[in-house]
Amino acid sequence: MREITSLELGLVALELKPRIVGSFIKKFYDLGEGAFRMSFHRPDGNVDVYCKLLSTINETRFKEEAGEATNFAMAVRKRIEDSKVLDVYQHGSDRILILELGARDGKFRLLIEMFGKGNLILLSDAGKIEVCYKNVNYKDRTVRPGADYVLPKNESLDLSSLDNSNLRKVLESVAKADSKMIVEISKSINLGPMYLDEIIRSAGLNPKEALKEGEIGRLAEAFEKFFEELKNSQPTVYIKDGKPVDYSAMPLGKYSELEQKKVATISEALDEVCLESRHAVKTEGKNKELDELEANISKQKELVRQFSEDSANSAEAAKRIFANMNEVNSVIFYLQQNRRATLEEVIKEFPNLKIDKLNLKDKKVVLEI
Repeated sequence: MREITSLELGLVALELKPRIVGSFIKKFYDLGEGAFRMSFHRPDGNVDVYCKLLSTINETRFKEEAGEATNFAMAVRKRIEDSKVLDVYQHGSDRILILELGARDGKFRLLIEMFGKGNLILLSDAGKIEVCYKNVNYKDRTVRPGADYVLPKNESLDLSSLDNSNLRKVLESVAKADSKMIVEISKSINLGPMYLDEIIRSAGLNPKEALKEGEIGRLAEAFEKFFEELKNSQPTVYIKDGKPVDYSAMPLGKYSELEQKKVATISEALDEVCLESRHAVKTEGKNKELDELEANISKQKELVRQFSEDSANSAEAAKRIFANMNEVNSVIFYLQQNRRATLEEVIKEFPNLKIDKLNLKDKKVVLEI
């Protein structure tokens, strides 16, 4: 399943707002492989929302087996279970969905990053990272528990402020760049490649060519027509050989030869397209990497249990392990994804942990906590 675009994420936010604002989070499930499900309680019934990092976040009608709660899921539940949803919105034109929550211990913000490698981050009211699915170091910001959350830099225009004047300024700048127009336009208008391609081609232009000054008016009209049609268009699911293969916020010319199914909401389109892979996950079972991770976690829990039985000192060690379980699991995740990593690389990736030994052959890493 392809990555969700900024345009589609914004539509999801608009659809979810009346469905979950004012409701209470009753359940949060970590389904593995960057997938989550949240259950929101409303007086007229529950609303279930499925999220797969990078790909989708949508109201869903399908519930797969959640299995035993992961440490990440328990950390999130501890803070926000039974909290009230105060607001839900997209941050500007970024692929970031934000849920503002009111809990017993104060206000939180749940951020779902749908770019890069994807992430799910819980912030305190002060903007400190309480819990994150992945610890990540970028050039200009760090995502790690205890750190201040910094939003990624984004020079794109907020689509809600994209009027005729702003649009023409962008296109005039694109014409001066003398390079592929689709690349230059995407720097300022974050719609998603497939929608920009549709708009440019509808103006009779080639997305891979430079925009000429005499073509600005024609392309501006194509943008305006696109946004006008978007207001009244239904999301569309594209079907090939009886199976849904893609979706869009409105019918696209590139899929004119495929069977098309109009649906009421973008959430419904997302749910239909990702349902095949979700059924497959349930049928095929958990993948090898997830099994290995769960086995490692089970071993850690068993060690903790044994330590607790041995002595009071061991009980103290158990507390330390539990307190640092998120960091330990982050190291395990990293090593599973980087099977040839050196000790120096691991130390650099986790500067706040003391990593003494690494033996990939024996699948052992020694941490001091």
